Amino acid sequence: MSGTPPQLTRDSFRLLPPPPFNPTIRISQSMIWYQDWLYVGGGRGPLKTESRGKQAPADDNALGAEICRYSPTENRWERVYSSPVVGDGEPVARDRSVRAHAITTDKQGVETLYFGIGSLQDQVIIVATEDGSTFRECGEAGLNQPDSDIASIRRLCVVGNKVFTSPVGKNKGRGMADDNVADVVAVFESDTSLTKPWKMVSEPNFGDEHNESINDLIEFNGQLYAATLNRRGGFQVWKSSSKRTSQARWKKVIDNGAYRYAANPVPTCMQVFNGALYIGTGVQRQGKWGNDKYGPIAPELIRVNDDDSWDLICGESRCTPDGLKTPLSGKGAGFDHLFTQAFWTMTEHHGLLYIGTSDWRFWPSYLPRGARHQREDLSQQRVQYLRQETKKFSGHYALYCSADGVNWDTVTQTGLGNNPDNYAIRGLLSTPAGLMVVPASSGKTSAGIELWCAD
Repeated sequence: MSGTPPQLTRDSFRLLPPPPFNPTIRISQSMIWYQDWLYVGGGRGPLKTESRGKQAPADDNALGAEICRYSPTENRWERVYSSPVVGDGEPVARDRSVRAHAITTDKQGVETLYFGIGSLQDQVIIVATEDGSTFRECGEAGLNQPDSDIASIRRLCVVGNKVFTSPVGKNKGRGMADDNVADVVAVFESDTSLTKPWKMVSEPNFGDEHNESINDLIEFNGQLYAATLNRRGGFQVWKSSSKRTSQARWKKVIDNGAYRYAANPVPTCMQVFNGALYIGTGVQRQGKWGNDKYGPIAPELIRVNDDDSWDLICGESRCTPDGLKTPLSGKGAGFDHLFTQAFWTMTEHHGLLYIGTSDWRFWPSYLPRGARHQREDLSQQRVQYLRQETKKFSGHYALYCSADGVNWDTVTQTGLGNNPDNYAIRGLLSTPAGLMVVPASSGKTSAGIELWCAD
């Protein structure tokens, strides 16, 4: 790869000044470059939960999601969006999260930046800005589905002159999984100005009731690809067989979690690289009653080619209806690291593909816990090993890099910096100012969101 800059190392990264988020903000799931600024969305937990590991004061309920932006040239932050406060009695923030984002350009060349704003108690809204600091709401809340529980969206995907999204998350009857499952499992479409009402352009659940959400959307080869969360049989990947994306014109590309079944329930991230679509997997955190109690189950990396064939990049060798699949990288699940919980995010930077992970050990749901979770499937020696390795956890997560998508090098397996609360990379973004990295933190002993940059 002549002319490609060398891959980054752990020492390449520097910690940026902290963004001025309010004290309830505990995670960032949205990061985008717009008009020479880095925009970062911050989200909080549900109401009446602890804030950054400490009991939240009552007035924290009035604090919600925010958006801050960073100028690399001036090395300074600005807060540009804060959740409005609603409620007739005790003031409560309207917004919980900022997950989705997109940039569109109209026929006159005017750019617009959009964000999907998740709700604490009601329906998702979409906000827009041209100048980066003045926001307006677009369209109806909840994707024009007033009778459905549509708390959030994870993606705003622009394909041609259309914008696509899908509901993710629920507010009513919340449970452990409800940030990832959806009340309405479908792809929705609008125009790039978001002036037309959202309309459903896929069959609900893609005809499978066990598809609990469309966890990710991406454009590949000019067509829309949708990846579903399916805890029963494993994730699925569907592509629109028509650029018009009308109903019933979808083709299933991946089924049954690439035939790893329930061990590949969640398509955690997708990224186009070198003419192929890469898909990371993971096992959803479900507390003590979910499949994660049988972990640690390390994730796989799948590659979908432009002819709809697929390859196993790292993972477990197996026979499939598509033939024998062995990992092209020569590495097993999690790049041979047992405690990798998910490949959580990917991006291309200077011609190299980077992938960030999360670690099982910050929330060891796989360890025996009382009479109802004994791990009788494991020997005592294996349980002892898991306990010993879990005690070693201190802010670990990994970042890997590849020039060809097959051969991978380790940037770090011990995270960036020394924050013991960090357990994952939640965001990766290539920008003119460098590769931006946002870790996820449990917030038990430290506050705020960290951002790291490598030039």
